[in-house]
Amino acid sequence: MKKIIKIVGYVYAGAYSTREAYTWTATTSIYIDKEYRRQGIGTLLYKKLEKRLKEKGIINLLAGVAYTENEDEYLSHDSEKFHVDQGYTEVAHIITVGKKFDRWYDLKWYQKKLTKEDCK
Repeated sequence: MKKIIKIVGYVYAGAYSTREAYTWTATTSIYIDKEYRRQGIGTLLYKKLEKRLKEKGIINLLAGVAYTENEDEYLSHDSEKFHVDQGYTEVAHIITVGKKFDRWYDLKWYQKKLTKEDCK
């Protein structure tokens, strides 16, 4: 019998900057299928990612989150809430910097410092 595998989410990290001073900083990104949100999948994925990043010497994480004051059919405040729940702190808010779905959105940057406790 064949097993059917469905990918319901993914997470990844990239270099924040190519400059040497930022060697210990990475940007993170996460996507979870709408039907599978709020089931702990995102938390599990981030914990695994954080552990691997910590092993590579990364201690600063940055996450860019699209934001709109009033939620719409394309964008809710879920990502913002998720990152705060994961221990991220808002460090910047850039106004009308991104356009998608023919709408302008803000970008909020969140930061998290990794500790040994974050990587269990």
